[in-house]
Amino acid sequence: MLPIPKQFYLFENLSATLRGPMEFAVVAFTIFALTALAASNFERSIVQAQISEGFSLSTGVQQDLTVYYAQHGRWPERASDTFSSALLADESLGAIVENIDLHERGTISIVFKGQDERVALAIAGGRLSMRPATLAEDVSATIVWVCAKKKPPAGMVIRGDDITNIDSSLLPSSCRNF
Repeated sequence: MLPIPKQFYLFENLSATLRGPMEFAVVAFTIFALTALAASNFERSIVQAQISEGFSLSTGVQQDLTVYYAQHGRWPERASDTFSSALLADESLGAIVENIDLHERGTISIVFKGQDERVALAIAGGRLSMRPATLAEDVSATIVWVCAKKKPPAGMVIRGDDITNIDSSLLPSSCRNF
């Protein structure tokens, strides 16, 4: 067997020397790409969790307005006409929600804090509306609350106006049309 000339060893060592940094660069790029994807998904999760907090705070208001409508056959003109403590609160409601407002035809708007580092920038100062929907033929029957730009269930008509100013791509699936 003939010995391998020395010049071939040089190239072999050079190839082995370059292989290490190249593998490192590929691994580093892969980690960077995965981190970027995870960060954007994490931010979206934070926004949707904060919007969900607004939903949960508005549930009591929805119940109070539904009772008021059942008793009076109309929506209240002023928040003081209801017994909802969330509508009457002067102070903010929790860490994320500034206040909950009542608008024409029973629309509720959840207003998120604008100047607070705990609130995601995408919804800071934003407004999310919940609108009542009733059966088209019988307005005194069941009331369903419809979020943002979501379409009402079949046979129902939305009675309030959508005043949501949060990007619809950030809203949870319960607030979007597909």
